[in-house]
Amino acid sequence: SYINCKNVDYSSKRTETFYDIQLNIKGKKNIYESFKDYIQVEILDGDNRYDAGEYGLQDAEKGVIFASFPPVFYLHLMRFQYDPVTDSSVKFNDRFEFYDKINLDQYLKTKEETPADYILHAVLVHSGDNHGGHYVVFINPKGDGKWCKFDDDVVSRCPKEEAIEHNFGGNDGDENMMPIKQCTNAYMLVYIRDSELKNVLQEVTINDIPKELVERLQDEKRIETIRRKERNDLHIYTNIQVFLEDCFDSYLGIDLFDLEQPTFRTVKVKKNNNLEEVHQLLAETFKYQSNQIRIWPLIASKHDSLRPLYLDGEANALKTIQDLHDSSSTTWNIWLELVEPGVSSLIPFDKNKMSLIFFKLFIPEERLLVYCGYYFANYEAPIDSLVNIMNKRAGFDEDTKLAIYKETNKNEIEKITKLDDPLCEIIQSSTYGEILIYQKEELIKTYPCVMDHFKNICSQVYITFCDKLIPNDPGFTLGLPMWMLYHDMLQAVAERVSVDQRKLQIYFSVNGQKECPGEPIKNSYNGPIRDLITNNSYGKRYPKKFFYQEMHMSVDELESKKPVKIIWCGPKLKDEKEIILYLNKNDTSCNHFYEVLHDSVELSPEGSGKFRTLEIMSAKISKWFNPGIKMPDIATVFPAKYYRVEEVPKDELELSENELLVPVNHFSKEVYSTFGTPFLIKIIHEETLADVKERIVNKTGILDKELEKYKFAICQGVRANFIPDTHIMNLQDFKAPPTCKFFKTI
Repeated sequence: SYINCKNVDYSSKRTETFYDIQLNIKGKKNIYESFKDYIQVEILDGDNRYDAGEYGLQDAEKGVIFASFPPVFYLHLMRFQYDPVTDSSVKFNDRFEFYDKINLDQYLKTKEETPADYILHAVLVHSGDNHGGHYVVFINPKGDGKWCKFDDDVVSRCPKEEAIEHNFGGNDGDENMMPIKQCTNAYMLVYIRDSELKNVLQEVTINDIPKELVERLQDEKRIETIRRKERNDLHIYTNIQVFLEDCFDSYLGIDLFDLEQPTFRTVKVKKNNNLEEVHQLLAETFKYQSNQIRIWPLIASKHDSLRPLYLDGEANALKTIQDLHDSSSTTWNIWLELVEPGVSSLIPFDKNKMSLIFFKLFIPEERLLVYCGYYFANYEAPIDSLVNIMNKRAGFDEDTKLAIYKETNKNEIEKITKLDDPLCEIIQSSTYGEILIYQKEELIKTYPCVMDHFKNICSQVYITFCDKLIPNDPGFTLGLPMWMLYHDMLQAVAERVSVDQRKLQIYFSVNGQKECPGEPIKNSYNGPIRDLITNNSYGKRYPKKFFYQEMHMSVDELESKKPVKIIWCGPKLKDEKEIILYLNKNDTSCNHFYEVLHDSVELSPEGSGKFRTLEIMSAKISKWFNPGIKMPDIATVFPAKYYRVEEVPKDELELSENELLVPVNHFSKEVYSTFGTPFLIKIIHEETLADVKERIVNKTGILDKELEKYKFAICQGVRANFIPDTHIMNLQDFKAPPTCKFFKTI
């Protein structure tokens, strides 16, 4: 880099080693124009003269000369730039062309021994805006034009066009239509000098790879080998899903355990293992002796449930797992009976004389079904012989009278009226585990009985409600009758979250990669819940999900409104934010728009209380609408255009004949390279630029030191006439269209 004074014999030079440079892309067509811009001579004069020490401030030329180019050249494309007004960065999505082969000889001070021919090796791409996005890299590994795409952990071959042309950025669609900016574009390029290609891309040896990376790759390879082996061994192994009595004890429903969300432990065994081997393996896994566990396969019963079936361990000891369960199933479900603490071995089970009975106690005061263990009952014994055991398990007195119920069909039960009947006449099979449900007889008159409870349980659906405004909110779940009306459900949710029911909006959920809020449920609907949800083909009621949101007005009122999204700008331009206005659907007047806006934003105490709307396109103010002027339909603007609403400062509300509002836009080097947040400023006839700059400081909050870095120009079309602080403003300079006032970063 160098600085040469024009009028005195003084210069400053500095030689630097580099491997990367930053290229300006705003207003540049391609990579060659950016290189030309990079070495362009800058004139330092006027207020920007160079401090030449003993010679004082001097007019000078400042620039960069390339003495040589590196073997690997990193080109950082400046798609992000700082905007001091909003104190944030902005992204340029302009079209910028680059090529797989370039020659840079013309940018060297003197040509080198070998031509400065470069091959494109990598393209780093960003999709998104300045707030975030996704990164992808395209690599030409051998420099032969065969490209690969690296997208997270997925590496794939891709055509050259996808790596290069598709990442130029720019506009989509017909040039005659409103352009839509592409947010996917290259932000860094890696070039390798053609003469150094073989040296740079030489074969990598094991000694070139860091030890830590080798170890990591070996670990990943080992894990992948294990997974591949597991996939290949799927036909050899099967999984045993082991249910313990703990999962019966924790389930408060009408079955033994939750069929839709079961809790079990998985044990992997070979399909050709026999029952004796599996029995021993399970004993070792759960740390019991062999005589302290018993395997009960779980099979489908007529109640559309899984119930334990007796399996004779001795008679089937040599049978393989493949022979003992359905070969079409990849898992074998079993209940593993374990010995009680303090007991040395399990009680023998005689399948010819005994029945496996499970007890569930109904507590009507709490509407709970509680698991009370199991019992091997004599098949010929009467039902009332079990009453003492039931009372003992429930903690009741021995002489407590019980009402006992049996299952008759899926989700249906009936009361056993003859307790002196033998068990064999009551239950359906001695080999299946049957459930008997009981409660205190004396409570039937006071509380709903277990049959009423079953009817409610069978008609229930479990719905999870998540806060729409909280990402990944786990929400809460309510069990509600499917015949419940929508507004009753709304009331239940409103009470749970402590909000006004009238302001609570419920949304459907949309199933995708992850569930997200969908369309709102109309407040006019008051049908049953069952019409809002869908069951699967098997009729099982899986948990459903809705989203909710507390609105700032009643939902009835909200449904009569039309939402309109605008950008609101507060007293300081940094206060810019997006808000949604709810306008009456039948009132399109300008007065109504501003009335709603007045109630939705916080105005400045020093402000006028009046609003104006600015039409902004490509970071330039194209027109504005003063209070009372009819605006276009904001809801139907083009994507590249947006409207910003702001409060009119008092000193800009009524202008005299020698005052004029002028748009201030930001540009970098070229007038059409606009960026950032434009704004309006008042110009007074025959005042100086210094006076205007003082007004700009008050309006934007830019520090004086920061303002010194900017040049100001009066622009007509693409011509910029730079002016000093002493320049006298003439309103005629701004009245000849198309005329705007800009300031730019140096």
